[in-house]
Amino acid sequence: MKVGYVRSSSEAGSRDYQIDAIGSVDRVFEDVISGVKENRPGLTELLNFVREGDTVVVHSISRLGRSLKVVLQIVDQLNQKGVKLVSVKENFDTATPVGRLTMNILCSVAEMEREQIVDKLQSARRCSKVKQGRKPTIHTKREAIQTMLNSGTMSHQQIMKSVGISRGSFYKLMREIELKN
Repeated sequence: MKVGYVRSSSEAGSRDYQIDAIGSVDRVFEDVISGVKENRPGLTELLNFVREGDTVVVHSISRLGRSLKVVLQIVDQLNQKGVKLVSVKENFDTATPVGRLTMNILCSVAEMEREQIVDKLQSARRCSKVKQGRKPTIHTKREAIQTMLNSGTMSHQQIMKSVGISRGSFYKLMREIELKN
């Protein structure tokens, strides 16, 4: 019997293209859950359903999982039952030595891709935390303006341009500086 397995990380993720890709199968098992999660009801049901001589067809090996360890455990369970695994996208079959080698390499690549995605997300979060908060106000530029004024070498217009503040903000700071002196 040929059975298919499709998985997407979210409801928004389409599983239709996966179902089309795996072609004609007797039964399809589906999950809408991250490939990192080990507890996937559709996959568990598939593993309990298949028997010796069956073939499991997936669109891509990454649909089984994003961790080499997890995918190897699933493939080992299938092998122990005498079930063959076929990946349409990567075009391999675990019934052959070359197919098993290909699967191991591709699982490692899928795991690396997952780690890169996590790294990018963490970097983006760190960057957004740094950029969050109130932007610096003209008051943080007070010392620079006061130094430029005291030097007497720059006009008010040049100071406004170099510090990057408006005329109104500049004169407001000037009044504050004069009040403190």
